[in-house]
Amino acid sequence: MVATNSEFVLRLADALNEDHSSVQESTVLADLEGWDSVGQLSVIALVDECFNKRLNVDALRKCEKVSDLLLLINGRG
Repeated sequence: MVATNSEFVLRLADALNEDHSSVQESTVLADLEGWDSVGQLSVIALVDECFNKRLNVDALRKCEKVSDLLLLINGRG
């Protein structure tokens, strides 16, 4: 499955157990309660499922906002 950015953001909110309205492309990841080591593993699995891509853990940890995560997924980060 290849998800759109907006679909991914909704699924990201679900994976991190966050309200959909609290997660947008401009959201700072560190501000999300679910953005911890378990949440990051969930994101790695989600990206694999939605985009059939494997994320580098170090690159993932450097992401500050959801938009940085999207750039990484789309190969521009």
